[in-house]
Amino acid sequence: MSTTFDLRVELPAALAGPAAAFRFVERFAAHLGAPVGPGDGTPEGELADAERRLGLALPEAMREWYARFGQRWNATPTRRTVRRARTPTASRSPSSTC
Repeated sequence: MSTTFDLRVELPAALAGPAAAFRFVERFAAHLGAPVGPGDGTPEGELADAERRLGLALPEAMREWYARFGQRWNATPTRRTVRRARTPTASRSPSSTC
């Protein structure tokens, strides 16, 4: 792999589709001195659990993103922990005024 990384060249190429975008992220991470490694992705079991909790399959590109980069703090910096919804409790209905 080349040691040069020219954002003016690399970024437009990354817009060709998900596979190109993933290559861009991998090259950019390596350029920054933090190459993508095998432990950087979200494990398959966690992805399957998330899909089961959501009741739907993640879009293919999103699933692949998390499978490749989901555990990297710098690839998903705004990621929030997904928490289970609280059990609904009965509440008083607002009083209506006539």
